[in-house]
Amino acid sequence: MAASLVFTLHNYAREHELQRVATWEFPASMPDPSARWIIFIHGGAWRDPSNTYRDFVPTIEAILSSQSVPQSSIRGFASIDYRLSTHPSHPQDPATPADRLRCAKHPDHIRDVCLALRYLQAKYNVRDKYILIGHSVGATLAFQLLMGGQATGHGSSELTGTDSLPLPAAIVGVAGIYEFYDFAHRHGGPYITMVEGALGADHSKWNAAAPLKASYVDRWPGDRRTLLSYSVEDSLVDGDPETTAMADRLRSDGIHTDITLIQGEHDFAWQDGKQIAALVAQIHGNLEDSE
Repeated sequence: MAASLVFTLHNYAREHELQRVATWEFPASMPDPSARWIIFIHGGAWRDPSNTYRDFVPTIEAILSSQSVPQSSIRGFASIDYRLSTHPSHPQDPATPADRLRCAKHPDHIRDVCLALRYLQAKYNVRDKYILIGHSVGATLAFQLLMGGQATGHGSSELTGTDSLPLPAAIVGVAGIYEFYDFAHRHGGPYITMVEGALGADHSKWNAAAPLKASYVDRWPGDRRTLLSYSVEDSLVDGDPETTAMADRLRSDGIHTDITLIQGEHDFAWQDGKQIAALVAQIHGNLEDSE
């Protein structure tokens, strides 16, 4: 990581050790009031403990080294961890303390993301000056933030904590999962287990939380932007049907949405960092052009 950045790991809640958010800031100076935070939500199928806030580091390094976004336009970087669901390949001892036990169920994941964003708002006065990036189910969570109370199948945003939380200037979804029922049943086996672990055993209720099934009319006022990306080489997520359908959904509700193709397997985008850095530069340019 570039020596010019100051790293801090914050706890945004005290219930679980994964309720933490990492920040990387430039050394103390008077920031440009128009500068934006770039905030990342990792993937990992709601459950993989190997995916953490550190997944964002290659992208940060790529942004800084390429200077694809002017440093003066960046207030800082943040990466959000959240409670995870049970993973059959990573069992835990039943005696594991509650603050380390991975047993989260929807809407725990999105509630944690909202708590993290609320913490950043209180500490840094972020307002709507942020670009929110999500990879895989991180993209799911980014759009569940936009869904508000719809994300739980209820009308009240209090259930997710999105009430009065400033929404981002733009969302970047990378290899996202935007619909659950057809996606899981199309692949079967481990995919059904994965979604059951996060959303419960009642398959008929899964899509109540699916970004593809939500209405975004009047949810995101102003000239907001989304950028969705996928790779045809991705063997884990069906990028074309998932992403095209989500783009159509957003556009039909009046949200400006672009699609950009990336390369490589499912995790390559965040492991390499350069492609997500390019997506950030693209959405930053779109925002600058719209102002």
